[in-house]
Amino acid sequence: MAYSAIAEQWAEYGVGMAVFVLRIIARIKVVGLKGFSGDDYLIPFAMLFYTTQLVTHQIIHNDGLIIAIKPDTYRQYSEKQQQLAQIGGKANIGSWISYLSLIWTLKGCMVFLYYRLTTGLKARKLVHITGAVILTTYIGLVLMILLNCRPISKNWTSPYGTEYCVNNIPHFIVLGPINVLTDIMLLCIPLPLIMRARLPLRRKLIISVLLGGGFFLIIAVILNNLFSLMYKYDALYGTFHGNFVKFGIENPSFVLSWGTRETI
Repeated sequence: MAYSAIAEQWAEYGVGMAVFVLRIIARIKVVGLKGFSGDDYLIPFAMLFYTTQLVTHQIIHNDGLIIAIKPDTYRQYSEKQQQLAQIGGKANIGSWISYLSLIWTLKGCMVFLYYRLTTGLKARKLVHITGAVILTTYIGLVLMILLNCRPISKNWTSPYGTEYCVNNIPHFIVLGPINVLTDIMLLCIPLPLIMRARLPLRRKLIISVLLGGGFFLIIAVILNNLFSLMYKYDALYGTFHGNFVKFGIENPSFVLSWGTRETI
């Protein structure tokens, strides 16, 4: 059976949603609904954004996507092909917003968690700073996605736009580094506390391994942005122009999967 990037995304979606549900159940059992904190209230929004992201990916997978289609080429499409490409282009904007909202909502959950854990500690100040940075960058990135090309219809109507509008390269260039920076800021909050805590070495190592998931996330972000910038998508989802073999990667879908693994 051939590898399918969209199938992997739905499989990861199932795992991710199961984790969300189990977390909600666990929190209800431990603190009850009245004991919910900010991160508990953000989880349903994360579930909504995750669902929206997968739905938009499915639309893009089915209908295609306008990326770097020249106006002359677009005019040669049939009316149905143009409509499908425009639907895919609109879904692409929705995908960017839902992706950004999901990632930043989860960052917000971590901020609220660290806020509880740093009560009475000097690290609370770093939590405040990190929270402010995450909120500010979220607003700025949403505005960038929506205002990068005006009117917004240029993002899906190739004859009236430019390659700059539809290939989303500015999104990768700006969002990627900010994503990594905020992840590093989040990692900088608990690590010093763990090192100074009076815990057995074994427990420190276990906690450090769990936090190591943050480093995997950073790697996924870097790979996703690196390969997205190096290679341009074709009009159809999952088709590439580029020589992956010289990098030792024969299946380009493997590269695509890093973008989906980041959100799980």
